Amino acid sequence: MTQYSNALGVRLSAVLLALSLCGGCDAQESPPVYDAHVNGGGFSPTSDGGAPVDGSPARRIEDSEVSHDGGMPSLDAALSEPELDAGPPGQADAAVCSADAGRAILNGPFRCADEPESVEITGESGRYRIFTYEASHPLATNTRAFPCARQAGQPGGLMAPDENTEACSARGVRPWFSVRWADAKAACEQIGWRLCTQEELTRACGGRDMRAFTFGAIFEPGACNLREAFVAGDVMFASESPTGHFEECVSPDGVYDLTGNLWEWNANEGDEFSSDTRFNQGAGWKTIAEHHRDSDMHCNRTVTIPQSRADVHASSMVGFRCCQSAP
Repeated sequence: MTQYSNALGVRLSAVLLALSLCGGCDAQESPPVYDAHVNGGGFSPTSDGGAPVDGSPARRIEDSEVSHDGGMPSLDAALSEPELDAGPPGQADAAVCSADAGRAILNGPFRCADEPESVEITGESGRYRIFTYEASHPLATNTRAFPCARQAGQPGGLMAPDENTEACSARGVRPWFSVRWADAKAACEQIGWRLCTQEELTRACGGRDMRAFTFGAIFEPGACNLREAFVAGDVMFASESPTGHFEECVSPDGVYDLTGNLWEWNANEGDEFSSDTRFNQGAGWKTIAEHHRDSDMHCNRTVTIPQSRADVHASSMVGFRCCQSAP
């Protein structure tokens, strides 16, 4: 009887732990804390790194809503670490998924098989080229972004190998996420490109007429990977989609996934609070608290990553793409 009671107590504790980790459950979600600016742990959707475009106060969203996938963890997940695997056969076979390092361990460098697919656009600051698709890792497949990358339904995931890596732009592969701003910048520079500025991403998303969404002025459910729109095959969980999967999610200039799929780092650095503040924009595949309204997904909305976390922030919902000034 004592052994049974002890075992039951352990299982009950695990259930309570799982409930406490439920960052994305609407029923248990606590109200967000409103603040004029986020100095530490959260981020605020804005148009320029300051106040939101609709004039409302900046919104604080906790780390659990940004860096993790939320949802109700299973009892087994609460009792043990998720089992990680390197991914499909090939070069990834040699990868070691190191939770201690927080990365896949695999010798590089990693080079793209082809030149990046891109589109040339005329913006306010002149002509530039932009990746047609969200940046992908050279080892990306249509089911995994890179060796040891998070899989749909997993509570976490690792970053890509810490090796010299080129940013690729190709259709039909999982985009590169769980990438820090500095690593995204370096991957673009490996091919002689750079991170896109906020102005460039906004112009590419909205077109010459600066529409609200990449597909038009009015929100269209299912046009892009927003609000958990993509579920692969027989997988039970929503996730990022392969690049270019949503045919209607294309800008007037022919750029895909600028609305939805992954939020994307931009090149802008600093605000009135710190030169180390960083930003991403474009909305993502997952609905998170206080970032679920149609207006939160407009092309010109940005997310502020405060100085306290900017150098280490790597989310399974944030990626990037590269730009290059055109002659």
